[in-house]
Amino acid sequence: MGKEGSTIVVPRSFRLLEELERGEKGIGDGTVSYGMDDADDVYMQSWTGTIIVPSNVCFLKIFSILIRQLHVYKRS
Repeated sequence: MGKEGSTIVVPRSFRLLEELERGEKGIGDGTVSYGMDDADDVYMQSWTGTIIVPSNVCFLKIFSILIRQLHVYKRS
């Protein structure tokens, strides 16, 4: 057991795995989804996302985005 008041640092990869699970399950109303761009990327730096615009909007309906993260992880 840790001492009272001690801080546990959660590794970045654990947080990214949680985000990946949420993105693949389609959290919310299904208008935003995301996942890994490269399944072999062990650093989880490259992600893809899709945004589906509501039908009452009169312009582009689907946006695809590519998200790249820096390898450097800055702790706050």
